[in-house]
Amino acid sequence: MKTRLILLLLIFTGYNSYSQCAYDYYVSALDKSKSRDYKDAIRDYTKVLEMSPQHTQAYVERGYCKIQLGKDKSAIADFNKAIMISPDDADAFYYRGLAHIKLEQKTNGCLDLNKAQELGNLEAFLSITSNCN
Repeated sequence: MKTRLILLLLIFTGYNSYSQCAYDYYVSALDKSKSRDYKDAIRDYTKVLEMSPQHTQAYVERGYCKIQLGKDKSAIADFNKAIMISPDDADAFYYRGLAHIKLEQKTNGCLDLNKAQELGNLEAFLSITSNCN
């Protein structure tokens, strides 16, 4: 019994510090993104995703940074992963739509922007108006 308790304590302690590191990298990435240091933000988001591969928002934020650097195809891959994990993520659809439009894939882009608007993204309406009519 005592051995099991110690084992559980070790597992929990290791998991807790592991999650804290992912959180630290995520906060760092957000700060770097706000400062427009997109390359370093991408590195930190990648570290978050190595530690926490189901972190939907890290995929969305990393994809956004990639768009800012003109890496639209790679950004779409991140948004696809976010949507696989969280099919109702309006921001993932919104930014994937913008990336498709930048790549001159208007049909896919407009479908994604409409889905983003349906899911509650308020910015999607303006993008639909300017890109899809």
